[in-house]
Amino acid sequence: MAIVVTRYFGGILLGAGGLIRAYTDGAVAAIEAGEAITRVLHQEVLVELDYTWLGKAENELHNRGIRMGQTEFTDKVTLHCLPLADEAEQFINWMTDMTQGQAEMMAGDKVYFIEGE
Repeated sequence: MAIVVTRYFGGILLGAGGLIRAYTDGAVAAIEAGEAITRVLHQEVLVELDYTWLGKAENELHNRGIRMGQTEFTDKVTLHCLPLADEAEQFINWMTDMTQGQAEMMAGDKVYFIEGE
């Protein structure tokens, strides 16, 4: 965490004690006005599958509440799935089982999202 207090008056009329109080009061006001946010780490998993699996995969991903990124449509479909980072291996195992081993998966970047967004 960082707090920046900016003074627009450059004089020394407050003295050392006054400056300390002014900066402290500014920092306290900033902390009281701020809100805590929680960032959650997700692991991008690219899932490449045939179009025949798309409906089932999207339905299952939606039902499980898996965060999704973009979807690419070429000769196959590539879903950019974003499970929680600590659940990525379980996600890959689940997706492998659900597609009967027909999906190809590759780990992408780790990404933080603000909780609740």
